[in-house]
Amino acid sequence: MELDRKVENLDEVPEVYREAYVQIDPNNAEAGFRLAVKGDDEAIVSLRQSLENERAASKEAKKRVQDYQARLERFGDITPESVNDMRTRLDGMGEDVQSQIDSAISSAKAQFEQVESKYKSKIEELESLATDKTNRLHNALKQRDALDGIQAHKGRSKFLLSEVMSHMRVLEDENGNTFTRMVDDQGNVLVSRRSGVDGPMSAEEFVEGLSAKDEWAPAFDAGVGSGGGASASGGGAGGAGALLNKPVDAMSRDEKVAFIEKYGNEKWVEKLNREQPNSMAGRYFNVAQNYSG
Repeated sequence: MELDRKVENLDEVPEVYREAYVQIDPNNAEAGFRLAVKGDDEAIVSLRQSLENERAASKEAKKRVQDYQARLERFGDITPESVNDMRTRLDGMGEDVQSQIDSAISSAKAQFEQVESKYKSKIEELESLATDKTNRLHNALKQRDALDGIQAHKGRSKFLLSEVMSHMRVLEDENGNTFTRMVDDQGNVLVSRRSGVDGPMSAEEFVEGLSAKDEWAPAFDAGVGSGGGASASGGGAGGAGALLNKPVDAMSRDEKVAFIEKYGNEKWVEKLNREQPNSMAGRYFNVAQNYSG
């Protein structure tokens, strides 16, 4: 992103970059604002002084040329030799003036390029900082909304957080306000499927959809979702002990919860990887071992 060196109003600058501008004239609000880089003020003042001196010298030289031309016009009895001599002197003065102007332009250009190089480095630094802050803000917004949805359905965040956040995008409206939206695998915003709701799907509704799937049953407290079966504490006939050799596909929702409560997540992951190594739940439960809480 490119930033203007000078603006009339800070509203023209993205908020994250406004701190990089200073008022040009504290006594004149209409003077505008300019990019401020430490150490550049002295260089800019020196550059302006140099340009002013060269302009003054050029103006004085041009005035002297005009004076000589006026004298030639006033004196009609001067000889051709004196005229030629005067022209030679004037030509020499003109060359000197042009040489001084070229030198001043070259010097000013070099100093401007040096200042511009410093500004470019500062701008890149600010852009990198802004990107980092934006990424952290977006991640925090995703995590907040995902946790709210998970807690609404008594889910276990260490199993569900990664899945919910992977289906989120952070968007921004015309006023600069940021918000999250649930998306599908192609990045398209999901629409609510609830009756009477005309709008995007919320994180809470997305989590509700996961709770209705048997493969995600262990990620929710007993009694949540559509799964059925024996109670979590008993695990069906024979209690939780009878579940060790029972296939995952044959377990009810509450039996899966009872298995985890009895033998722990590590044993459940081992069973999933052994019986369903390529299932979505198997992959996410494996990742979940790196989380706590």
